[in-house]
Amino acid sequence: EKFPLIIFSHGSFGYRGSNQSTFENLAANGYVVCSIDHSYHAFFAQHTDGSTTLVNTEFLNDAVNITNGDYDDETTYTKTHEWLNLRTADMEFVLDEILSRASNGSEYVYSVINAEKIGLTGHSLGGATAAELGRERADVDAVIVIDGTMIGEEIGFEDGRKVLNAKPYPVPLLNLYNESHYEDARKAGTDYNNLSAGAKASEAYDIVIRDSGHLNFTDLPLFSPTLAGLLGTGEVDSRYCIETMNGIVLDFFNYTLKGAVMPQLKTEY
Repeated sequence: EKFPLIIFSHGSFGYRGSNQSTFENLAANGYVVCSIDHSYHAFFAQHTDGSTTLVNTEFLNDAVNITNGDYDDETTYTKTHEWLNLRTADMEFVLDEILSRASNGSEYVYSVINAEKIGLTGHSLGGATAAELGRERADVDAVIVIDGTMIGEEIGFEDGRKVLNAKPYPVPLLNLYNESHYEDARKAGTDYNNLSAGAKASEAYDIVIRDSGHLNFTDLPLFSPTLAGLLGTGEVDSRYCIETMNGIVLDFFNYTLKGAVMPQLKTEY
């Protein structure tokens, strides 16, 4: 039997193990899962030669400054698109490498991949990466953006404002939000990247987990709640949030990649 392929991209200064529970839940239910270390964007990246690369300090500082609103809109646009282009190239390279190995089937993990069923997902900036590649590649079948802004929907910056992509988003799209992110998105309506893409998608869903924060969509609160709290969690029970998210991710991919019955997804959890 062959299984759909899922590729995951971590958030800013995250790392490839940030959502281990998500990966294991998918793998246990019949998926081959690949998680990328984005060198210099990951808190640390371990390479095949045994060396380790730490996060680039300029990237780290820029990410913090953008989060704090310290840069003007045009500077933010320029920097975030540079990051997105780099990460999209990473994800495309990984996907091409996997598909190349799957075509010859010389190693077991590649031989069981169904190259006709591909899903992309990621947290935060990683979600933006997945969404952008979902636009660019015809072989991608579904995308989940986990609490990220779809930066790639901004295709220009003119007269002090971003220009959003007017073309339909080509594959089923699921956006998961923390509470404040969701409320901000609703206020902006279709002027917000994700809602603009969703309004023009072949199929799109927007889901919020109430009382959640940005880091509640990773495993970090489960093993280091103090650190996660410093970086941004909500009042939601951490285990409830990650298990709910993992269930939604599995249901959506089962529906889009395995032909399962349409899940009864709620807007709020």
